[in-house]
Amino acid sequence: MKLWEILKEENIGKVYREISHNNIWEVVNEGDCFYLKNDLDTDITSFYNSYGIVTLEFEEYEKDIKWNEIPIDTKILVKKDIKDEWHKRHFKNYSSGVVYCWEDGKTSFTTDKYEYWNIYKFYKEGDK
Repeated sequence: MKLWEILKEENIGKVYREISHNNIWEVVNEGDCFYLKNDLDTDITSFYNSYGIVTLEFEEYEKDIKWNEIPIDTKILVKKDIKDEWHKRHFKNYSSGVVYCWEDGKTSFTTDKYEYWNIYKFYKEGDK
């Protein structure tokens, strides 16, 4: 999603992750102005002044998930780039904003090889 797609009244209070820099932002409202704010109370426009905000990509983010507490082999969906399709994988571990999964959709029982992914979300029954 682009910035202009999420800065709407119906998204106030929702949390989004800016994908390329892995930063977490919340949609807030002051008067008639909608903007994104992070935990440090920094407005995204001042934070990314030199990056070209229009090109940033966002995805909804489940802020209460503690990825370092997720059980090994939990089903998740992953991708390397926002334009890629989702891949089904089994969770290995989480470190510094990156999720590690067992290679080729295998589990800890079937392989010791793993790969990293920087875009990830929980798998829900019915997801493709």
